[in-house]
Amino acid sequence: MARNDRKWENLFVAARDISCQAGSLVTDFLDQGQAFNEQITRATRKWHPPNDSVYKVNVAMHWRPLTCRGGFRIVIRDSLISVLAAMCDTSLQLGDELQLFTFAIQKSLLLAKELEVHNLIVEGDCGDLMGFLKTLGPCLAHYGTLVDEIKELSPVFSNFHFTTIPLSCNLASFTLAKESFTFSRCKVWFGVCPDFLANAVQNDLL
Repeated sequence: MARNDRKWENLFVAARDISCQAGSLVTDFLDQGQAFNEQITRATRKWHPPNDSVYKVNVAMHWRPLTCRGGFRIVIRDSLISVLAAMCDTSLQLGDELQLFTFAIQKSLLLAKELEVHNLIVEGDCGDLMGFLKTLGPCLAHYGTLVDEIKELSPVFSNFHFTTIPLSCNLASFTLAKESFTFSRCKVWFGVCPDFLANAVQNDLL
């Protein structure tokens, strides 16, 4: 009987050791996975310049619900982080922020067309809108007419696609959007970065 007790006790200790080791391995695996995910998150929250011959168009918006007034901003940069153009404007004619954001995307493409820039990455923080812009066929959303007009611009460009990014990757455009309320009309800068925007452009890279 005693021999059997010792035998089962030894087996119990061995099983307990295996269980502890397995738990330790699982914990290490989860810790490594969390660290990896944190690295990915930090990477995706940083603005990255485009490749050579590609231009990034960043669009952002600042909406004031109490007055139903919004300001949008557009910044176009190249692989050297040079600001090719920047634009800011406000609107009282569009009903909500989604319509204004769609209108801003349309204006950004028209601005790129004027600059004869044909290879684009358009970035913004409105995932629903970016999803509609990627789909084929007519858009049935209340801002669908603007979406369809944007799609009709595609033959003008050799290549362009839409990407959703967090606002933390779009600080330059967001700064410009807030400044849009200080101007009485649309403002456009070509080939120069406005002084009030310079710090935000640099912070995008930090």
